[in-house]
Amino acid sequence: MEKVLADALAALAGRKVYIYGAQPIAYGANLALRSLGVKPEAYVVTSRRGNPDALDGVAVRTIDEVPRDKEAAFLLSVPEYLHPEIKAELAVREFQQVVPMDSQLEFALMKSYYRTRGLKFAEDYAPAGKAEPLEVEIYVARSGVDKALSNAFPLQPPFFDVQAGAALDRVALDSAFRDDEGENISAMNRDYAELTVTYWGWKNRRAGIKGLAHYRRYLVLGQEDYSLLASGTVDAILPTPYIGWPDASAQYGRYNHPLALAAMEQALREFSPEEAGRAMAKLRGPWVYNYNMVVAREAVFDDYAAWLFPRMERAGEIFGAGEGPGMGLDRPVGHIGELLTSLYFMLHDDLKIMHARKVWLT
Repeated sequence: MEKVLADALAALAGRKVYIYGAQPIAYGANLALRSLGVKPEAYVVTSRRGNPDALDGVAVRTIDEVPRDKEAAFLLSVPEYLHPEIKAELAVREFQQVVPMDSQLEFALMKSYYRTRGLKFAEDYAPAGKAEPLEVEIYVARSGVDKALSNAFPLQPPFFDVQAGAALDRVALDSAFRDDEGENISAMNRDYAELTVTYWGWKNRRAGIKGLAHYRRYLVLGQEDYSLLASGTVDAILPTPYIGWPDASAQYGRYNHPLALAAMEQALREFSPEEAGRAMAKLRGPWVYNYNMVVAREAVFDDYAAWLFPRMERAGEIFGAGEGPGMGLDRPVGHIGELLTSLYFMLHDDLKIMHARKVWLT
């Protein structure tokens, strides 16, 4: 067991354990803790607004409903930028045992859970044998409207920043590349988000290994991981998925209008009824991959893009032809693309997929 996970379990041992949060991060943490013999008392939230009353039979309480027990322990299972605020709230109520779940602990905890369910990680593969070195390019999407980060990481190869939506930005960023160069859909960035960079990388770049990251999120990878791709031991590297309740489609539906999901299903059926049936069955399963984060062998990356964009475009046409416009939705077509990204890798079960730690910058 990884030390970071062992230390966290030791801090929780012998105490009433509460999980702060009631969204996918928290739900996944609950399942993982239970698989390790830790039974949380409840989920805890600051406010009931937007939160369920229970998840999978475990109650969701507000912080004011938690009994004052100085020995209780709280696992903070919310985005890291919220940790200081929640720590302060807990301190006011004299709760002293707080375990912040940063990206390292989250990865270790969820890895322990997912490995028992068949997902694979670097240690599940033998070291790569001799293979021809491949050039690696991971495109980091950023735009002129991005918020400033307090902990941005310095870019160096194989990460290359690409100005996303460059055709729409009034200011040229000091980026290695722009997504309006060559064959591109840069002008669609407000709808497609960072996927305009995926399109640009597909159409214009040649590298043995390609990937997409984001100015505020990326996968933690090293040379051995790239060697596993170069040798063909692994076809693609993805983040660990998010678990939805009661299923993956319900989690997607929390942030998107049902018409968007219906448009995606119709588009999939137009391309292949059999594929659409399998895709919707996957969405009735427990998890999906989020955030369009992928690093893959070039043939896989390009095949994924060639599969994605026609379906995404058609879903956008269907959605736009109905009641989609004017709903106040934030990039619904982009969210469809995010879900299609997940479905590509879930449907192509012949691919050898490895999972890596993701970092979310604030």
